[in-house]
Amino acid sequence: MYAWVTLDKDRPPYLSTIFARAIHRGNWGKYEEEYHEYCVVLNENKTKLISVDTYQKGDKNIEVHIATVTADMEHWIPKKYYGGFDFLKKYDPETLSSTIS
Repeated sequence: MYAWVTLDKDRPPYLSTIFARAIHRGNWGKYEEEYHEYCVVLNENKTKLISVDTYQKGDKNIEVHIATVTADMEHWIPKKYYGGFDFLKKYDPETLSSTIS
């Protein structure tokens, strides 16, 4: 999977592979879960993995920080609340960026 990543309004978006996608741990309500999704992607310099919330609440609106471009799921292991490349299956998505980088 590939996505346009926007870290904030002052920096231009960049293209990155999505290495994992998951829901932050928590006791979220049924309709709230999707707003706690995050993705593990490359940083702007493509030197390490970072976790970026897919949606963040801005001043008054929801801001989208991860916009999926291609959803090719080849070599991807989907799970109920997350998924990731099969070669990363032994890692917890919540700690993936700090463990690998």
